Amino acid sequence: MLSEGNNIHTISHSINHFNSLGWIKISRKPNTDKNGKKFDDSIVNAVWQKGKVIFGIDPDFARRDLCGAFICKNKYGTTDGFGWEIDHIRPVSEGGLDELKNLQPLHWENNRHKADDYFEWNCKKRI
Repeated sequence: MLSEGNNIHTISHSINHFNSLGWIKISRKPNTDKNGKKFDDSIVNAVWQKGKVIFGIDPDFARRDLCGAFICKNKYGTTDGFGWEIDHIRPVSEGGLDELKNLQPLHWENNRHKADDYFEWNCKKRI
C-alpha cells in the first residue's frame, strides 16, 4: 500500500507460508525478519557495517548503499532523504533467511524498488 496523503510509504513484501490450508501469501512490512518482527539493534548495527564507507565522512554517521545512494545511520527505518532499510538480498519469498550474509543496507527507495526481485533489479536512487 502506498499512501501519499500523509507522506507514509508502505509497500509490503510477500512471504510464501504453508499452513493447514496449503501455501498462502502473507504481507511483511519493511525492516522485519522473515516472521514479520522488527530487527533488534545488534542486527541493525551489523547490517550498517556492511554499507560502503565514504572517504572523509564518519562511518558511524553516513555510508553508501550498494547502489551508491547516501544513507545516514540515524535515518534507519525512515522514508526521508537519507533513510535506509534492511534488505534481504535473497527475498524471504524466494527462501531467503535472516542471516547476516543475506542482509544489506539499502536506501529506502532502492529497497522498495527492488521489492521481491532477486536476480534482475536496477537501482532506483544512486548518488
